[in-house]
Amino acid sequence: MTVALQFCQPHWSSKIWLNKMTWPLSGDTNVTMLLCTWLGGEGEHVPLDIQEYNTLVRWLHQNDYRPENLIDRTCVETAARQTGLSDDRLIALLGRSITLGFYLEEWQRRDYWIVGRGDAAYPKRVRLHLRSSAPPVLFGTGEPKLLNGGATAVIGPDQVMEQSNEHARAMAAFCAQHHRITIAAGKQTISAGVAESGISHGGSVIWVLQGPVFGEPLRKSFRRAKAAGKFMMLSGRSPADKRSLSQEPEVGRIAMALCDSAMYIDGTELSGDRYCLEDAMYRVLDQKKCFVWYMGQATAAAERLLQRGATSWIDMEMAVHEGLFEDRAEISSHEPSQLAEPEGELTQVESLTSSAVGDTAEDKTKMDVGIEKSSAKKTDTPSIKVSVRFEEQLELF
Repeated sequence: MTVALQFCQPHWSSKIWLNKMTWPLSGDTNVTMLLCTWLGGEGEHVPLDIQEYNTLVRWLHQNDYRPENLIDRTCVETAARQTGLSDDRLIALLGRSITLGFYLEEWQRRDYWIVGRGDAAYPKRVRLHLRSSAPPVLFGTGEPKLLNGGATAVIGPDQVMEQSNEHARAMAAFCAQHHRITIAAGKQTISAGVAESGISHGGSVIWVLQGPVFGEPLRKSFRRAKAAGKFMMLSGRSPADKRSLSQEPEVGRIAMALCDSAMYIDGTELSGDRYCLEDAMYRVLDQKKCFVWYMGQATAAAERLLQRGATSWIDMEMAVHEGLFEDRAEISSHEPSQLAEPEGELTQVESLTSSAVGDTAEDKTKMDVGIEKSSAKKTDTPSIKVSVRFEEQLELF
């Protein structure tokens, strides 16, 4: 017996190809959207959060299923019983196919594209850096090929002084002149200035946003840049998701995953950090070139980043800093294989364990020691092999 749903794949006259991204969507992505995407009017049964979805994915992997197998009611009921999720909730979410179908038609008309974590076109950098925390579905509009280029994120909190905004715009212009993609994060004054400056100087821009912003009219300069393949917007939230959230850390994390270098523009002690940009940069300090620009006395946020390893950007002519943003080997436009080295596999296990259990500082220290020893001996225990296989599959769903 099957759940009363059909994959939301209208009969298009032809497929639309966007760098491997096609309509109609894959069966896995359809089901993932039904389970995880906010469409409005959810009522009692809210979509799965990332932890709940990963729990379900673990069960699917262990039982040789994929998300699209959840169209079978028996599979849904068994999954609910063995994962602790409500079968009524899963069935209600999977029953939203008509609503989702209407949205898919609208999003196609608006030239949006959608890619699921199990699709080959899912951005490699997001998959590589966020692992099991990567959004199950990404929504975008504009040129997807920009996701693979060398990029510098120019980020900062809201409510910064005008001199800070000016430096952010100058940084975006600097990136454009050196043929680097500029990444802006969130809907705030500093991000709008960064995006506008990058485009006006002939550069390419990726703007990571919350989904509802997709429906707002674009400035003429952005529309022209989008048509020229030099501008795109990206979100882990559906354009139909109208919730107003006090914090959206996913925006900052996606921006940091996509870049290979980053500039944090300091604000004031009164500045807000809705997109958790300080935390997002902190998570990649040991992987990417990270700089902090501040004027006069640095704020507590900037000081923390500097103390943890970020480099202070001395306020002088931009030309002095040429060469500082060269790609590191592991974050170049040619992404390395995720499974090429044993060390990378061990890192995957660490990432999965820490996200699932929430280790204390003492536990994490012990884990780090154990990983170093395992790496040095180059031995693979059965438990590590199982975890690695699951983590690899988790990223594919």
